[in-house]
Amino acid sequence: MGDWTITASFGQWQFGQRAWFPKADLPAWATEPTGGMVVAQLSANAFLFTGDHVRVSFDAKDGSAPGGMIVRVEEGHFDKGAWVMDRIWNGDQTDYGLNLIDQPVWIKVTMGRYK
Repeated sequence: MGDWTITASFGQWQFGQRAWFPKADLPAWATEPTGGMVVAQLSANAFLFTGDHVRVSFDAKDGSAPGGMIVRVEEGHFDKGAWVMDRIWNGDQTDYGLNLIDQPVWIKVTMGRYK
């Protein structure tokens, strides 16, 4: 998606990378083909997605300018076609990827770069 790579992974432990905690319990759905997502690019640096039982990560695409990072993550809904933000996700909710479990929600992600 432009200068960004979006990765979906499934059956992940929600609080860290698997390599960091190899003995952590996997979620109950980790052994079944469960989950999915859909993503739309709203602008060069903004994306909207929803899904369930999925971890989504956003990174700078190989060969693009370095320093890619998540600037803002909003959870929200639509009212008569207009985006309405319900809450902003903080670092505790975004540090290990954006985890959506059994209740799909709409997430708007804004990416940026630092130098």
